[in-house]
Formats: sequence, structure tokens, C-alpha cells
Amino acid sequence: MTDAYENADLDDLDEDAVAPIEQCVVFDGDRLHFTNVGLARFRERFARAGIDIRSIRSDRQLVEALEASFPIEWERAVAWIAAKKPKSYREGVERAYLVAIALGDEAEQARLRAVLDRLTAHPLSLVRTTE
Repeated sequence: MTDAYENADLDDLDEDAVAPIEQCVVFDGDRLHFTNVGLARFRERFARAGIDIRSIRSDRQLVEALEASFPIEWERAVAWIAAKKPKSYREGVERAYLVAIALGDEAEQARLRAVLDRLTAHPLSLVRTTE
């Protein structure tokens, strides 16, 4: 798995922060060109997969580049989820459960599901008293 530091750019992403594909590419006949927005969005992603963005000239090549870079981006996203500090024990277990699902680790999924079930059945909360 990649180093969490390498995934720092993921901290700034949310659904609204990612430019839609329509803002990233334009077509001149059958030839694809990346806009400045597209270069910013995809250059590093494709480079991590060993793809020079300048070599992508068609919609078919774009799809191939996206497919080739997906496993690397998936690994980065999973590492980012795993590296974020949980605010509570339950959040930590939930996050670990998501990582287990993303990695396809069925044994860890079952173990963490059982922990979550116990937490749901017997919730504990901290009660503060003042004297």
C-alpha cells in the first residue's frame, strides 16, 4: 500500500471539488485534447500508472488510461481512508471495516462486522459528572 503522505492531495477532494469530464477534454474531430483543468486533474494520476498524458489522443485511449490507472487510484483512496485519524473507537472500527471491504479481506470483514454488531448491541457512552 502507498505511503499516506503520497495521498495528501486526496484530503482536498470531495464530489464537488472534482471537475466533470466535460471540463477536462475537448474534441477536434476525432482527436482528443486536454484542457488545463483536465491536465491538472489527470496528469499525475496517469503518470502514476506510467502513462504520459500527451500520448492520449482519442476517447478510446482515454478510457484505457482511466482503466489502467484505476487500481493505483483505488489503492491510494484506501490508504487515505486507513490513514485518517478516527474521532472515536467506533469510527476507527468502521473505517477498518471499509478498508477490509475495499481490499476484499473477507476474514477481516467478518471479524470487524462482529465487533460492530457488539458495539451496536451494547453501546457504551462516556457520562461526565460535575461536582
